[in-house]
This record gives sequence, structure tokens and C-alpha cells, in this order.
Amino acid sequence: TCDKMQLYFLNDCNLLRKHFGCEAGCAHQVGKELPVYVPDDFQPTYRQCLLTFISPMTCDAKHASTSRLCACKIMTTILPSDPNTGIAGAISENSGRVTRPDPHSQK
Repeated sequence: TCDKMQLYFLNDCNLLRKHFGCEAGCAHQVGKELPVYVPDDFQPTYRQCLLTFISPMTCDAKHASTSRLCACKIMTTILPSDPNTGIAGAISENSGRVTRPDPHSQK
């Protein structure tokens, strides 16, 4: 699930550079789909990371010529204890995986 508030943390040139390279640098633009990277060589902003300082950012906005990092919420539900081991677990709503500590591992 996208978390709109996380988009503000992604609106950072150094962070985008770590993930996309931003070979042509970073630039300020206006648009609800920002922040993004532009891999489309037909665009004048090709290979730039585009940030915004004035546009409201939304999870639903997108542009066919850009790539965007996921501003995902990590949702976890705590599960009751396993009746055989007595150890509680958790399920990640993003992946659907159930995790429980290994009862045989040494701490």
C-alpha cells in the first residue's frame, strides 16, 4: 500500500541518485507524479531525477515516461502463539509471508 506521507522522504536527490543514478542530475519540476526518474530517451529530461518543492504529491499519479520508487507502508499483523511451540509470529500484509522465530536457534 502506498503511503502518501512517505513520498516526502523520497523527494530527495541523494536518495534518488542511490537508486536510479540520475546521470543528468536532479531538477525541480511541477507535477503530481513526482519525485521520479526519467529513463525515456525521447524526453528532454532524459536521465534526470525530478523533484518538486511546490506540487502536492499523490500515490495515484503516474507518467508513462518515468520510474518511481515505491512509497510503501509496511503492514504487519501479529499472530497468536503457535500451539506446538508457544511462539508468536507475524504476517506481512505486503508479502503475505508468515514469520516466526526459530525455536531451536540460540540467542
